[in-house]
Amino acid sequence: MSLQWLAVDLLTGKILCDLPGLDSKDPFRRTLGQYETSTATFTVSDTTDPEWERGLLEGGAACIAYTGQPGLETIVWGGIVTQAPRNLGNTIDLSLITVEGYLDRRYTGAYVATSRDQNLIVQDLVQQFAADTGGLPITVTIVGGAGAVRTVQYNDYDDKTVYSTLTALSALTGGPEWTMDWMWDHSTQLITPVLYVGNRIGSSPPAGLAPAVTFDETQMTDAKIPHDWSAKTGANIVTATGPGQGLARVQSTAVSTAFAGRPKYELRYAPDTSIFDSLTLANHAAETLAAVGNGNQQFQFAVQNNLPGFQLGLDWFIGDDLGFSVQSPTIPTPITGVSRCVGYEASDTTVKPLLVNPGV
Repeated sequence: MSLQWLAVDLLTGKILCDLPGLDSKDPFRRTLGQYETSTATFTVSDTTDPEWERGLLEGGAACIAYTGQPGLETIVWGGIVTQAPRNLGNTIDLSLITVEGYLDRRYTGAYVATSRDQNLIVQDLVQQFAADTGGLPITVTIVGGAGAVRTVQYNDYDDKTVYSTLTALSALTGGPEWTMDWMWDHSTQLITPVLYVGNRIGSSPPAGLAPAVTFDETQMTDAKIPHDWSAKTGANIVTATGPGQGLARVQSTAVSTAFAGRPKYELRYAPDTSIFDSLTLANHAAETLAAVGNGNQQFQFAVQNNLPGFQLGLDWFIGDDLGFSVQSPTIPTPITGVSRCVGYEASDTTVKPLLVNPGV
């Protein structure tokens, strides 16, 4: 089923108009804890809703993509309009940004928290400095249990955006995960942003049980394993180098124990110019070898939008562990696994989960 589009007033969440003339120009992406940008084209015709100009107000409206019948809609993606240039023709080339991008246009003011749950700190920051009067009507929802206790202090003169503050918090060991989505309240017919924060976004199956959703080739519209051994993608000898010149340069090398029928392929790189310790460099080399030792073998697949039992936003969500199983004439040995979905790309007809290290 193809995506349908409508426009929403950012300040109130009011649905402004349908946007049947909107056509996506590239896949729409969502990723945990970061904003994504995309583009689309809107065509104005004699039958276009006269509210379309307000519906494409740059900085004041969002374009929402959804599937499903009235009352059962599932939002797939939403983007704030950042650019909507006019011309002599009847098309408008739109630039869109996911709602997380709004947090990069608001600044963290003075804030102090002593021994406070990190999830509550995120809630405080968003409510005080992004969902304040005149800001976006963001609902903050804490998922899961209590988070790690933190002590933080931010100053207005630090000029840190809310987005950069949340990014830094998430980067801490055991830091909070967060993502933003859109909530369709059918009782009020308002669509407003919601920020989810917790120790983990999404769910994993209980020990010994399969994930809630497992995709196989009967649901997939496309599947690909790159088998890529191009430069800097595949290597069986990796050397991590430190600062210095000539014989004085510190370096460490990791070598694959099985070349898998290949001759030597080397990769040298400097992970950080401040590393002088050979043991630290050895750890970097070993980590990189693990990533490139068999080249790029990351499994990718796409499924149809709104597929019963496999629907994004109903049967599976960003952050969930997803199962996969596939076999074909070019994949004679069945590939099965479970990997975490940290984002997705959506087109007009398909959705591609973005999985963490689904190496095969």
